[in-house]
Amino acid sequence: MSIQKLHTGRYYVRWNEGGKKRGRTFDRRRDAEKFEAEVRRRRAMGGLVIIPERVSLSELHERYIAFLKDKGREKNTMDGYAAMWKHLDKELGHAPVHEITPATVEALGPKMIRKGVGATSACKALGMLSAMMNRAIVWGYIDRNPCQHVERPKVTRKRQIVLSPSEVETIRSKMSHRDRTLVSVLSLAGLRPGEALALRWGDISDRTIRVDRAVAHGQLKSTKNEKDRSVRLLPSLKQDLLEWKLASGRPGDSRLVFPNGRGGLWTDAKFRNWRTKYFDPAAKAAGFPDATPYTMRHSFASLLLASGAGLPETAYEMGHTVGVLTSTYAHAIAEFRGGGQIDPETTVGIARGRESSAEKTG
Repeated sequence: MSIQKLHTGRYYVRWNEGGKKRGRTFDRRRDAEKFEAEVRRRRAMGGLVIIPERVSLSELHERYIAFLKDKGREKNTMDGYAAMWKHLDKELGHAPVHEITPATVEALGPKMIRKGVGATSACKALGMLSAMMNRAIVWGYIDRNPCQHVERPKVTRKRQIVLSPSEVETIRSKMSHRDRTLVSVLSLAGLRPGEALALRWGDISDRTIRVDRAVAHGQLKSTKNEKDRSVRLLPSLKQDLLEWKLASGRPGDSRLVFPNGRGGLWTDAKFRNWRTKYFDPAAKAAGFPDATPYTMRHSFASLLLASGAGLPETAYEMGHTVGVLTSTYAHAIAEFRGGGQIDPETTVGIARGRESSAEKTG
């Protein structure tokens, strides 16, 4: 057992217990010596040596974020944690971790909501707090999680907007060639925006589109579930992509389908700007102000379900697990269960004012 003066001027008490190295830091040597004496006294009495370290929630957060970075969490995830921490920091940042009680946590959600934090954000913040407290147990700061069994604020989930092919076409009709082609990829192949922006011409074959990467913060990364997939290529989308390729000067297979102005990847800022300047005005003008780029993806899921595709097949093409699919698209699954099946290409063709081949021959 020893006391060590650190380069920061603080004092570190170190001891062994149960084959593990323990330590605690103090601002003053006097406090370190008192603590050392207490540890020796407890050892002599045969009691537990571990005394919870007085760390604030802010200090725990710093160590927790370092832990997540070591685990390789992606930047999008870390940005989300940073947003959640702002809410927690305002309320409990300076509170000692071992003094945070279940009653404190239970009152935290309603308190944040009263101050204007959305119920969804408040629930996410409490979820992060619980994860931090679990790590605090592992690190020996506390012996129980005060967030356990605490009821979180109720969140009313917004009903998913699902647009029909004809409604999607109304939006597309108000966009430029590039933008309406991008919307086609989202609505007729179900790609996430980041996946669509990572597409290269070589990923598009005669009948399928290979999806094996996405764009985030201007850089390539793996897909959300880190699994590759191949999505059916409907003839209407195939035609849209062919026309866009010709308009783009017949780029090679290694070139991006939707490059930025310099031929590279879109940044998050560029995507937000695209949505604000081009997508949102087109959706509003078409009469669907609440539609988002993700709404197009939902439309593809509904198109698959209406065609009679099974849940495993639909989940695969969407890049989901069956469990996520059923929870996210429960309303669509219920709507199309037991109904007549449609042909996706015929439906899209009618939406675009074309006759289907069956109608022409009939």
